[in-house]
Amino acid sequence: SERACRAADFLLSELWDPERGQLYRCRLDRDPRHPAVAEDYAFLVRALLDLHEATGEIRWLLNAADIQAAFDRHHADDAGGGYFDARRDCPDLPAVLKSIDDAAGLSPNAVAGQNLVRWAGLLRTPGAAEKARGLLQAFAAPLRAGSGSVAGLGGVANGLIHPPRRIILVGPAADPQARAARALLASTPPGRWRVLSVEDEAARRWLAGTGSLPPAVAAHPLDRTGFFLDEGAAGE
Repeated sequence: SERACRAADFLLSELWDPERGQLYRCRLDRDPRHPAVAEDYAFLVRALLDLHEATGEIRWLLNAADIQAAFDRHHADDAGGGYFDARRDCPDLPAVLKSIDDAAGLSPNAVAGQNLVRWAGLLRTPGAAEKARGLLQAFAAPLRAGSGSVAGLGGVANGLIHPPRRIILVGPAADPQARAARALLASTPPGRWRVLSVEDEAARRWLAGTGSLPPAVAAHPLDRTGFFLDEGAAGE
């Protein structure tokens, strides 16, 4: 995870402009060039969510939330569902497509939909599950046809029908118990658990502001590692 963290730090420092809320595709002579497309946003959000679950560090979740917000603002089709490949306001394109073909790997919309399911599971984000359903509805015809080229969208549907259970880890991210718990959960079948970590008071305040923390988590001492299953079934 160390190498993954370094890679993410590089992308966030060199290709993400937080003031403008803009992600870029590449850089030339240390100057970011070309606005990101849907796959850049979708895969980076997924990677940052992975890093939060793997390390317990809240900074990855904060960055993921900011980039998801920019992705929604620039690429979401609010009327029809799903995400456009290019920015909605791109003046040089006569039409903007929404890719769903997984032939060369997961499509931007498949990853975006799976991310929405994760937001719904991790933070109980209002509207995230509904957006995921809208995305599936936008591509209902190829899904009904059972085309193998849209298998990634099947993962979105499966996540909505069989949502994973959430575990909340409270306490320092580097605590040996918390690290062992994250490693154990990572070894289980993919998608079975969503792991939200609350490492310090700043993280708890931010998460409380999202409405995603049950009362037991809000009251738990931060200097002692606690494990909470879903809506507060706790054990230490």
